[in-house]
Amino acid sequence: MQSSGRTSLVLWALIISLLVINSVTIAIIIRQRAENTALQSEIAALRAQREELLEHAAKGNIPSVRVIPESNPGAFAGVKESDIPGRYRWFESEKNRGIITLNADHTFTSLNGQKSDTYRWALSRDQLVMEYNRMTCYYTNVEAPGIYLGVRTDRKSQRLERVE
Repeated sequence: MQSSGRTSLVLWALIISLLVINSVTIAIIIRQRAENTALQSEIAALRAQREELLEHAAKGNIPSVRVIPESNPGAFAGVKESDIPGRYRWFESEKNRGIITLNADHTFTSLNGQKSDTYRWALSRDQLVMEYNRMTCYYTNVEAPGIYLGVRTDRKSQRLERVE
């Protein structure tokens, strides 16, 4: 009788252990799928950006010097998309240029209050990219929450500081 009780106990322990292992495995697979989906959308966005740049180059609409800085892998991994919209003080080459507003619809409002469909921003795990007219800013470093550092395609340093 005791042997049968021990056997049952061991079997239940084995079943519970297998259920825990399966649950952990399923959670890992779900997390990897979500990460994979995010990376695939980032790849699609980068491909679209590349195609757009090639189109502009074919039309001769790109400035003679365009620098796309290296991204800092995972620099923006802790920044949620919902953290980005808001008002920011914009600095260009250490000079305070004024306040711009990044909108939830991935557009932004310029210094003079102008909003245009060509003024766009995009967030990835590695960087925040702002595109306007013929210029693009690549913010590749998070100095502190709401403070982003980067470079424009014409090599001018950029800084955004969230205004509360």
